[in-house]
Amino acid sequence: MKKTLLLTTSLVGLGFASNAYAADVIVPAEKIENPVTVTVGGYFTSGFFLHSTDAAGVSEVGKAVSTDGEIQFNAKIKLENGMTAGVRVELEAFTAGDQIDEHYIYLTSGFGTIKLGAEDAASNLLSANGPFYGIGTGADAPTFNAGVLALTATMTRFSGDANKITYLSPSIGGFQAGVSFTPSTVSTTGTGGATDAQLKTTTTYHDVISAAAKFSSDLGGVNVAIAAGMESGKTDSTAAIAASKRNITVVGLSASMSGATIGARYSIDKQELAGGTLVLTENKDKAYNVSASYALGDIHLGVGYFNAKNTAGDKSTRLGAGVKYSLGSGVDAAFSFTSEKQEDIGAAAVKGSLIGLELGASF
Repeated sequence: MKKTLLLTTSLVGLGFASNAYAADVIVPAEKIENPVTVTVGGYFTSGFFLHSTDAAGVSEVGKAVSTDGEIQFNAKIKLENGMTAGVRVELEAFTAGDQIDEHYIYLTSGFGTIKLGAEDAASNLLSANGPFYGIGTGADAPTFNAGVLALTATMTRFSGDANKITYLSPSIGGFQAGVSFTPSTVSTTGTGGATDAQLKTTTTYHDVISAAAKFSSDLGGVNVAIAAGMESGKTDSTAAIAASKRNITVVGLSASMSGATIGARYSIDKQELAGGTLVLTENKDKAYNVSASYALGDIHLGVGYFNAKNTAGDKSTRLGAGVKYSLGSGVDAAFSFTSEKQEDIGAAAVKGSLIGLELGASF
């Protein structure tokens, strides 16, 4: 549940004002011609986990309390020309390398939305996938996992939250498309950039293009979403080994009806690797996942499976299930079990498991 404030433009321009002055300028929303709407939202998830690993006959067990969360600040205003302008800033709820996560400004009109700043690429914004079986636990790219897999997700967003420009079309008949351009992934925290000389001394990507299309609709009582996207970039690094070109293609779908939800996603991550002698080799990772959930009132039952394989034949698999209970007002509790297995060619398999009790809140 987001907390909303309606402020006059003059108050926003003044920044932090005294309580006495603020009381004078905050007026009923219906009396403000173009109010600035400020919302504060976010989420926080914490879990107690028991985990174990088995590598070459050596078993280890452990326990941990893990957390994830962020506070999201949003501000938007309806302009006199009919457009809507807005700003979003995400603050991590714990000490992190990117303490300020996504942060960008946008303009929305009948022709679509333009975003400028540190934000996900179009292929991530317009995507479809199955549900998690826990709060932060799931088959594909879970927040909490057993930690033994080399490949963990069907979508590797190598442009991340680097500064980019994105265009999203309006939804017409359920269809929506988008495209993003990232000058350089050097600016992964949303600051700075890179010269051509700097690009040759790092393995970061530049001129990254992402494009995607998505169809969402209610078809005879079934809510359906189908999406396809790609992300492509290159590096001019002269390092001993670097991925000179990289292209990710992903397709996904989901469907829900009468409390039942099922979804799947498949991706190919193709990289051209340039060795020290500039001999090109190709590496291709393939991954897919299938997951489903069923709601029985406030109780949600879920299950999911993930499978990935690289060019060498190394295989990563994850299987899990969980039950989630809605406590009300955006607060959930969940219990889940996750089993992982990493099978590398010429090496003994590594197994891991995770049992967790989670508590999460979104606001």
